[in-house]
Amino acid sequence: MTRIIFLPLLLTLACACASGAEKNAPPSLPQGEELRRWFSLVKEVERGLEHGDNRYGFQMKKMHVHAKVLRDGAVIGAFRSETSSTCVDGEIASFNIARALGCGELFQPAAPITLRGKGLATLKQLMTEARFPDTEKEDDRLQLLQEIEDNPGGMRGDFRMATPENAEKYHAIESPAAPPNGGLNEQDRVAVFLKSGAPQPGTAKLKLKGLDCHAPAVSLARELSDILLVDALAGQWDRFSGGNLHVVGTKKHAHFLAVDNGGASFEDDQGYMALFKKWVTRFDRRVVTQLFALEEFFDSQKEGVPAAERGKFLGFSDEKSLADAMSISMTKDWELFKKRAKEVAEHVRSIGGEGKYFEE
Repeated sequence: MTRIIFLPLLLTLACACASGAEKNAPPSLPQGEELRRWFSLVKEVERGLEHGDNRYGFQMKKMHVHAKVLRDGAVIGAFRSETSSTCVDGEIASFNIARALGCGELFQPAAPITLRGKGLATLKQLMTEARFPDTEKEDDRLQLLQEIEDNPGGMRGDFRMATPENAEKYHAIESPAAPPNGGLNEQDRVAVFLKSGAPQPGTAKLKLKGLDCHAPAVSLARELSDILLVDALAGQWDRFSGGNLHVVGTKKHAHFLAVDNGGASFEDDQGYMALFKKWVTRFDRRVVTQLFALEEFFDSQKEGVPAAERGKFLGFSDEKSLADAMSISMTKDWELFKKRAKEVAEHVRSIGGEGKYFEE
């Protein structure tokens, strides 16, 4: 089965996520033309599945309780609904948090989608016929069928971009047996640069263990630091259980891509915030600057602060508009996210010495 790979989007997200909103346009998370086209595709997929457009279809994954989305027979992404192993809101929020901090190119894009009509009926049929040898996944299948029954007018999930064909799993970075659900191999040749007391990585090309991939050491180390910082903000507990950090090769050099981000939970990260603080004490100044700006924005929005003294973040002047743009529920999740932003920012400030930031 062929796959349509939106590699240009992954390669241009860095520029897109660094650009601001157009003049006089309403505030939005940073996005360039490629990302705008991808969001248009998401809407097209949603409509096409609902109305039974024969260009679109589903293909069950063999070992997972979600379906690949096809267009003209090629895989363009996946539809994922809420299961014991996938938090839809967490997957979407991870990508949007990264966008807000200026490192969206490091995360697999995901957007909310509601499955209705013929698409919902097709998924129900596929799930009815499917069987999984794993008890947990079989329970997820039954849970999904019940959710379809409970939401006949439309079931919410997310549409996730297809993983690029030239993306390879970077298993050397993982300690999958570490409790509670895998951990960072701190001896990995990239991970060793995440400590503020370690030598600076430098610009010399580094070969990744087990892969025919090379990139400047400083680029890889900065990207890994950024990914783990976003993971801490999103409550990610499933980064190192196996195969959720990929390396994508380009004509210039390789870069990291955080995939399958449905393990994020603002409420319960299973202790990974504490692990993040242990693993990462060197940071990307550009991303941290955005984090501090977000923290200042939250502080300025507190009750009792005069309206004239309230700040903005990426053009947003109120928390609800920003929360909506990030697809984070303006309820308990938003408050938990704000606490995580404060905790991560305080961790960065707690690190002393010149080595806390990567050299530019």
